[in-house]
Order: sequence, then structure tokens, then C-alpha cells
Amino acid sequence: MPVELREWVRHDLTGPRAGIRHVLRGELVYSPVFVALVLFPGPLWLRGLMVLMALLLPC
Repeated sequence: MPVELREWVRHDLTGPRAGIRHVLRGELVYSPVFVALVLFPGPLWLRGLMVLMALLLPC
């Protein structure tokens, strides 16, 4: 890794809101699945619960 990027990487991994950034990067991969679940037929609350279940399963 280039020396000039080390400080940026350290800040990205340990700085404020690093945990939120990590979770969002991980969940971004599943966004097509979330969109597909929202497009299922049925009541909105049920589709929302399917997305919530998909979000909580990797935890």
C-alpha cells in the first residue's frame, strides 16, 4: 500500500462511524435481494418484514 494512503485507511477503519460504514458496505451487496423482496406481491408490512429478516440473518 502506498505510504500516502495509510492514514486514510487507518481513519476509514477506526475513525468515527467506521462501524456504520462497514455495515453499509456489507449490506450494499444484498441490495438487489432487498429490492426483489419489496417487489413481491402482498401487504407492505409483510414485504418490509421480509427485508428486515434478510437484514438480520447475517448478524
